Amino acid sequence: MNDKELMIIQSAIKLFAEKGFQATSIQEIASASGISKGAFYLHFKSKDALLLSILKHYHSQFEEQASKIEELEPRARFVEWISLTIDVISQHREFIITQLREQTVPFNKEIENFFRQKEWEGYLLYEKYLISIYGDEIRPFLGDLIIMAKGLLRAYLELIIFDVLHFDKAQLGAFLLERMDHLVAGFYESPLVPIISEQDLKRMWKSLRTAKIGSAEYLLEQLQEIRKLAHDNEEMMITLDVLEDELQGKQLRKPVIKGMVYNLEQNEDFSEFAGLIKTYILE
Repeated sequence: MNDKELMIIQSAIKLFAEKGFQATSIQEIASASGISKGAFYLHFKSKDALLLSILKHYHSQFEEQASKIEELEPRARFVEWISLTIDVISQHREFIITQLREQTVPFNKEIENFFRQKEWEGYLLYEKYLISIYGDEIRPFLGDLIIMAKGLLRAYLELIIFDVLHFDKAQLGAFLLERMDHLVAGFYESPLVPIISEQDLKRMWKSLRTAKIGSAEYLLEQLQEIRKLAHDNEEMMITLDVLEDELQGKQLRKPVIKGMVYNLEQNEDFSEFAGLIKTYILE
């Protein structure tokens, strides 16, 4: 992202927070950014595309900050992750409120895929953090624990977003972790079986992975974008042709796909797409 695009994003964030997404025109965004409407389209093809860039901008900022806590011991890392989440939500609450009240965020395919991707990544992060804290012994209860942890955090975040109750936000991470401790102890003592079994959890992961973001349709769309990089590379064009045939077929032949992924990984320009295929098809 270049400086001009960042300036447009920052101007749009302010306008969307003040007026709402639908009520803000591209001309207003351009004027606030000190550029012409035509210049706006040199950077973003539409207002939807701009919104997607804003969402990606927010998430990249969060992920950059979150990467700094990875070296902490598991319990401290979880507490810091909660604190970081609270800070980010608090900083952007006006923008979030506007979008929630409008309920008109245009869920085009790209934005829907983005949200689904982040939802899946969120589940995986909870799984990683909770297992690092409680060990593999928690796996039979992991689905229920993730649902409860996400639900508790979401409820408190809603209080912060709508500013309906003031409380000590700095203590929330430690408070929630202690509640997780009590839940885990209760799981081991309870004669009741988990509501979400390990098999259910696997099906949930599969559903999140294959709904849009991991579908053949989505991967084929990505493949067509990648073709632009391979127009003068005959070997890569053949590799992409084979992958396209496989993704359009009735039954995926994983050995064939593995071979094509290997070819893609040999070229840095195609390594990200290779990672998508590995994540959604081969793993």
